[in-house]
Amino acid sequence: MGFWGEDKIFFISELASNHNGDLELCKKMIIKAKECGADAVKLQKRYNDKTFMKSILNAPYQSEYARETGTYKEHREYLDRFDEKEFRELKQLADDIGIVFFATPFDFESVDFLESIGVELYKIASCDLKNIPFIKYVASKGKPIVLSTGGGDLASIAHAVGILDHSSLAVLHCISTYPNKDEQLNMGFIDTLRDIFPQVVHGFSSHHAGILPFFIAYMCGA
Repeated sequence: MGFWGEDKIFFISELASNHNGDLELCKKMIIKAKECGADAVKLQKRYNDKTFMKSILNAPYQSEYARETGTYKEHREYLDRFDEKEFRELKQLADDIGIVFFATPFDFESVDFLESIGVELYKIASCDLKNIPFIKYVASKGKPIVLSTGGGDLASIAHAVGILDHSSLAVLHCISTYPNKDEQLNMGFIDTLRDIFPQVVHGFSSHHAGILPFFIAYMCGA
């Protein structure tokens, strides 16, 4: 089905901010993801002043990355400090070794940033499932989209799916707890998504410590 290919698993390795703001560590993670057979690696991009309320950014926060002001903003800014130079370097590495490089944007400016980097697709996080103006802005870039559905009801999912290009859309079942417990996974919901939205690709976004849910997701049609 378009970008995702036919009859195969498209496996995304979620790097997020787990590189801890360390460029060389992030490079090693990308290389390891490729060695493990991943099709893509995904980071996150946000401008924290655009994403979080001031009360959250200024709140006290204990972290090895918040040593001066001791605030959540300091912690967050350290983890999110990759800018154009770093992103271009990481994308070039991914291109060189043959793995797709993309990211989740959390604000309009981050979408523009990622466009300038030349990412091939976008992830829309569960927290933006009801953010229709943002979803439309991402869709305006004409790239494939991965839509995560954690915390959403069927009406919200249907609204988002209805404004996106079905030919290059992947809708992911997701439970927004970190980590997931076995009894929370509700894997049968993948079947529900397949029944209601047969025209899109279906997937699973896991926050689970084990690998068994991936096999179950595959059996459910992810």
